This record gives sequence, C-alpha cells and structure tokens, in this order.
Amino acid sequence: MTVPAIIRDYELVNLSEEDPDIKIDETGLKKLIILPNYRPNDERGVLPNGVVAVYSSDSVPNPRMLGNAVGCGIAMVKFESPANFSEDTVDRIRRKLKASESRACLYGETDFIAFYNISTLIPQFEQGGLVAIIHSGCNPVSKVLSEEGILSRDSIKAWERDVNYGKEERSFLTGVLCGISEGAVTGFIDSAHTSIERVNSQIVYRKGAFNVDYLDYSVICNPADKSVLLIRVRDSITEIGNSLPFIDQGDSEMTGGFISEVAGFRRYFDVVGKLKNLATISSDDLK
Repeated sequence: MTVPAIIRDYELVNLSEEDPDIKIDETGLKKLIILPNYRPNDERGVLPNGVVAVYSSDSVPNPRMLGNAVGCGIAMVKFESPANFSEDTVDRIRRKLKASESRACLYGETDFIAFYNISTLIPQFEQGGLVAIIHSGCNPVSKVLSEEGILSRDSIKAWERDVNYGKEERSFLTGVLCGISEGAVTGFIDSAHTSIERVNSQIVYRKGAFNVDYLDYSVICNPADKSVLLIRVRDSITEIGNSLPFIDQGDSEMTGGFISEVAGFRRYFDVVGKLKNLATISSDDLK
C-alpha cells in the first residue's frame, strides 16, 4: 500500500531525531524549525520546547503559543576580581536570595545561578577567571493567560511586561552577585530563549531557542558534567532562523556533545572554550 505524502503549505526543517507532532494553528505558517532539543508535548496550540515557528506578517501575535515561560532566558557575567570568590561567597549569595522579599528569585523549576572557572584560553576572558550564568525570568504572576488557560484580553501587553520582567530579574540577580562578591561584575550575554519577535516582516516564535546573529557569543550547557561550551555563531545560522537551542542543566536527556554532533549541528557554530562548573544555586536551594 502506498502511503500518501504529507502536503504542507510551509517549509519544514527537522534537525531532531524525532518525527514531530506539533498541534498549532498553521494559518500563515511559513516555516517550522525543529531543533535538536525538541521535546514533544500534548498541549494543543502551544509550541513544544525546541521549536521555532515563522508566520507571515499579517498574522496576529499569539503569546498563548509560548505558554507561561515568556521572558525566561539567561545572562552570562564575568567577575573582574575572581580572587574574592569562594565557597563562602556562594553561601552568602544563597542566603541573600532566600531572604529577598522584593522578588521571587529563581522562581522557575529549572532556574539556577551557576559559577564556572574558565579552564581554557578564551578571547576577552582571562584563563583561570570566573563567570556566572543566570537562568531566570519566568514571571510568577504572568497575566498572558487567564485562569481558564486562554488568552487574556490584554495578553500582548502582558507579554511585553513579562519580557521586561525577565530582563529586570536577571539584572537584579547580577546586582546581587556584584554586591556579595565585593568586585565588579560585567555583563557579557543576556538573551531570552522564549520569545516572539517581528523579523523582516515576519513573526517569529522561539521556544527553547536563542535569537543569535553571526559572530554572537552564546552558550551550550552540558547536563552530563554541568560544564558549558562557550561558542561563537557562524553565518550559516541564518538557515535555521538565527536560532540556537537552549539546554538547561537539568535536562538529563541532552548533552552538549549530543547537540554538537546531531544532524551536523556543529556547522552552525565554533566552540571557543569550555567552562568548568564550580558551584550551582538552584531554585530548590531557595525553598
């Protein structure tokens, strides 16, 4: 028996090892990119993790497609005085965040602040230096969805507030690091991995993916040993909508090595160096 071919009105780019089953509105859909960190879900109308969807410009932006993780992302900062850093520094940062009454620090289940030693020679960094990666930004009082799980009347404004909340949250946490470590902290990367953007007259949804450009720096976490690859983006990234998959530290099914190799994904970036994990503050530590 001949199996009929699937007819699509959009371009499909599948870099994962799975046959995707994505239940979203295809009206105006121009391109669907399945990244190596794709994880299926059963939620109709919501993008699974590791998917980028590109719609025509006349489509109405729909934050519902991203669920309640709008604004979540990472910031990477480097310490100008790493000699001041110690295990006591981590404990004081943990206590400061736990005692904070002004913000819901590290609210998301996968949020963390991780500290890394620069174990290889990396441009713009000193070998033996110290960096921190902050993963946070999910608004605990998001109003993108109503209690019934549908779009609220002011969902677009709520989405914009959530995006700003994510940036402010990472900025607040960076300030805490700066104050406790008693030295300057310089921001190096700040990028959301759940976003809606207008790009070249198109609407681009990214779930579990950073928006990156040629020569940008970014990171790939390796949950296997909690290390991080610091990478620099190649110009070929335009083939996949300028989208780089985000892997969180708790995703035991994915590793930096896997991301580097699957479907030739390494062709989209160059590895600049490797960061060795020294300590991590997770959301569970603040409960």
